[in-house]
Amino acid sequence: IFYSFNAGLGTDFYALSTYQNMSPITWVFLAVFPQDRIVLCAICIILCKIGLISATMYWYLKFASACSRENLSWQDKAPKLALACMFALCGYVLAYYTNVMWLDSIALTPLCVAGLRKVVDGKSGSLYMVSVGLLLFTNYYIGAMVCIFLALYYLTYFFGEGKRGFAKTTLRLAGFTSVAVLMAMVVMLPTLFNLQNTADFKSVGAQAATLLHVGIPEHVRQLLPGGYITLIEGPPNLYAGIVCLILLVLFALQRGISARKRLARIVLIIFVFVSTNVTPLDFAWHFFHLPNGFPARYSFVLAFLLVETATETLDCASSFRAKDVAIALGGVACLYLVALFAGEVPDAYMTSALESGSLGVDTRFLLVAGVVLLVLYGFILLAMHDSTGRLRKGFLAAAIAFEVAFVTYWGIGAGSIVKDNDYAAYGEEVSQLIAAAEQRSPHCRMELIGSSNAIPPYAYGYQGATLFASSVPKSAYDTLAEYLPGNRRTLNRFEFTTPNPRQDSLLNIHYYISIDGPLDVPDTAEVARIGTCYLYESTYVGALGFMLPAGSAEVAYSPGVAELNIDEMLGNKLSGTVDAREPGTLFVSVPYSDGWRVQVDGSALDPAACQQIDGFVSFDLDAGSYRVDMVFVPTGFYPGLALSAIGLLLGAALAIRGNRIRVDRRALRP
Repeated sequence: IFYSFNAGLGTDFYALSTYQNMSPITWVFLAVFPQDRIVLCAICIILCKIGLISATMYWYLKFASACSRENLSWQDKAPKLALACMFALCGYVLAYYTNVMWLDSIALTPLCVAGLRKVVDGKSGSLYMVSVGLLLFTNYYIGAMVCIFLALYYLTYFFGEGKRGFAKTTLRLAGFTSVAVLMAMVVMLPTLFNLQNTADFKSVGAQAATLLHVGIPEHVRQLLPGGYITLIEGPPNLYAGIVCLILLVLFALQRGISARKRLARIVLIIFVFVSTNVTPLDFAWHFFHLPNGFPARYSFVLAFLLVETATETLDCASSFRAKDVAIALGGVACLYLVALFAGEVPDAYMTSALESGSLGVDTRFLLVAGVVLLVLYGFILLAMHDSTGRLRKGFLAAAIAFEVAFVTYWGIGAGSIVKDNDYAAYGEEVSQLIAAAEQRSPHCRMELIGSSNAIPPYAYGYQGATLFASSVPKSAYDTLAEYLPGNRRTLNRFEFTTPNPRQDSLLNIHYYISIDGPLDVPDTAEVARIGTCYLYESTYVGALGFMLPAGSAEVAYSPGVAELNIDEMLGNKLSGTVDAREPGTLFVSVPYSDGWRVQVDGSALDPAACQQIDGFVSFDLDAGSYRVDMVFVPTGFYPGLALSAIGLLLGAALAIRGNRIRVDRRALRP
């Protein structure tokens, strides 16, 4: 879990895992599914997490309902369930569901808000501590954005509900938040140290040149069916159902809801909506750096607010007036008029959607379909009442379910996940060739030519140079680009494409596997072939570690230099022996990270002396024979683990104390 020698010549795998793979749900599925069914595993994870989003949202909507303490009829439950599904399949989820590490944060958001409301209401803070702690543990990045939302929600809820004792409540909430943060420190503290060296962290402070990301009509269109499902570039994903927009206007007009609450909620909704397009506000939500693709990564909180508000409005359905319904329908119709000025979706946006398998439905058709839904909702709200005048919510729930299904069918293809034959093409053949290479040369490095996978070393399970991760230090990418010239390098990605003898000798790249047929590469020899897949051995391969003359300014390998003989290269450990015939520097072609600890014959070296050459692990040795042991532990892991243990103990103590107080209060009742 700490380190992987597979990608990037070796990289901090814990930093990658804390962002990508800290979900207990993901762990369960990965434990059950075999490696050759990883795409099916991903589909099951996505379905499970989307189901959890709807389940937690449905629970929250019942929790927050004005009639939650009463026995709800099926007509009260049905709209809540339909709206919960609306949240689980909002535009954000339809676009970003392949980012499976973000889905946990969406599922936990309703629980966090429910816990916050309990704290503000003077009740137990257990739910708040556990849900926020789990939120930050499973994905600290989206989780931190949810924490920003919770702070804003706290202010609007406190003043909207007319609560008293702001200072006391704030201190209480801050205490529970601190405990929740402590619980997640085993993830957050090592991540904090790691992020300071990444390329994304270096971009903090660089804002976009324009005030608005997109024009106002295009921004408004994203609230409606027919808005663009953004994958990498484009306007934010804001769609959360036409019914939520209608009920939002009705919420503003409901006299049965206090004016203070209506004002506070509407101000928060407008603020989040504006933030998704105004670059300085959006910049702040993203922690003062421009995201690399995937705009407005927090926009699902707008869907949460719209669905929550719609549910609260439906609780007051018996007081709906025909005039108010007409105003609401007219208000949403005005949004359609504004959206018409947005024009067609730009080709630059549509290209990625079409390539990824989107249905490519005409935007105008979807806008017309939205108008039909608007008319349908208007008919239900105005005409579907029983003999007592109450709204028949069952009809409304059916209409919401139809809208969810319709828009999901339209948008589900936009973010379609990779297919089995694309993820690990020729997987069986490549696995056999990898096994053949490792049998000939244990601990060898190799590269795959012709794969469309972003990180083939992880997909196929070999030690290579290709790497794609935002959590990797910028220096590692700079080093790869310097020592592997001619290959592709972007901000947080390095793709191996061009074999050559120099890089083979310096970086121990021993074999090449081609899945596109034979390679015409000088200084290589074919050693195996299975079908159209070929295995080649480099003629000029060098050792993974070797001695350089003292004071050497350039890394160069020749067969006569002293071989670091590798005994173990697994997990976070690398061990071997070296026989240095003269004083010099041992160069190990593993990118240096602060977590590396090196021992020579059992004596620890100063970490500052272990990075002497171009970002690689390298240190001086006198003449002689030595045992070298390298172990990687992420900086801050053990302090973070200790802090998490303290947080869990404090959380348990506070939960027990809260339960005792409630029991004592019950005992005092007459």
